[in-house]
Amino acid sequence: MARIAVVTGAASGIGEAIARRLAADGDTVVVTDLDGDGAAAVAAEIGGEAATLDVTDSGAFDAVVDGVVERHGRLDVLVNNAGILLHRPDAVERLGAAMLAEMEGAAPPPVQVLSTLSDEAFDATMKVHVYGTFHGVRAALRHMEPARRGWIVNLASIYGLHPSPVTPEYAAAKHAIVGLTRSTGREVAALGIHVNAVAPG
Repeated sequence: MARIAVVTGAASGIGEAIARRLAADGDTVVVTDLDGDGAAAVAAEIGGEAATLDVTDSGAFDAVVDGVVERHGRLDVLVNNAGILLHRPDAVERLGAAMLAEMEGAAPPPVQVLSTLSDEAFDATMKVHVYGTFHGVRAALRHMEPARRGWIVNLASIYGLHPSPVTPEYAAAKHAIVGLTRSTGREVAALGIHVNAVAPG
């Protein structure tokens, strides 16, 4: 039986590849992204549906998931892929200088990654990754728990398992996703609901 799947951040990159693979397997895929035009373009190519979605907006996430269930009668798969990565060339340059100094046997200069990270940048990363994943898992479980079936896949990262000296905010967010996934998976496994994370990298 074809599954009904929702994929976030699916207008490009890993999310698009996931949406294309699910569609190739015969599933009905709802392609969601903050870039509504991009989501619509991918959906048109794979014969799916599209929705503009800001994953940091819990009400919007609920509305997308509820709408899918209203149209199709169920939600089988949710892939929480949406994410952002801050571009900090200054931090990369300082890290490179510190690594070079260490290789030459000199005292490395301060890298100053965390100490120069703004509240706004940290908040933005947490809201998209952690809150976005939480909003999706919660919205999906409200339908999957009564049905006693479903699959949720959260995109973590290798930096959710190992340190990331240039992106502490990203590593913190991905560690949080791993913890959320493990805790939720233990909670709902007995209901026949699978909650897993994958760690690209």
